[in-house]
Amino acid sequence: MRESQQLRKNEIEIETWKAYMTEQVDMMRQYKKQQEQQLLRDVDQIIKDIQQPPKEQQQQQQQQEQQQPPQEQQQQQQPPQEEQQPQQRQQQQQQRWKQQELDRLLQQKPELQKMLDAFSEKQHILDGLEQRQQQQQQQREVAVSRAALQHKGLLFPRLQEIQPFFFL
Repeated sequence: MRESQQLRKNEIEIETWKAYMTEQVDMMRQYKKQQEQQLLRDVDQIIKDIQQPPKEQQQQQQQQEQQQPPQEQQQQQQPPQEEQQPQQRQQQQQQRWKQQELDRLLQQKPELQKMLDAFSEKQHILDGLEQRQQQQQQQREVAVSRAALQHKGLLFPRLQEIQPFFFL
């Protein structure tokens, strides 16, 4: 009797440990998934930011030109040649850097999406396995309960003998 209680206690401890570890692994997977989703959102935002500024700059420049009187426009359109070249070089360098960054991010985005899809697929498989394990555990518990009920007739008289001691 004590051996079966000890075995049951050990089994409960093992199942509790398994459940705890399963929860820990699940939490780690969810954290990793959130990180990958955040990374994908960040890449999307950076791509959007890189592609958007030239349009905004053009709109701002057009608005400024419309607001300035014609004399100022002529003066501004013809800056000294010395100022124009460094500005052009800097703009060209910025454009090249933005294009390189955009190309890199556009290349990285499908890879991140593949990683996220693979993660979701693994999560789905693991959820199925976990559900199957839970069903098997429930079936084992039902079988143990049925076995205990079948033996109840044999154990019941012994419980009646022990019962008065509990009420003392």
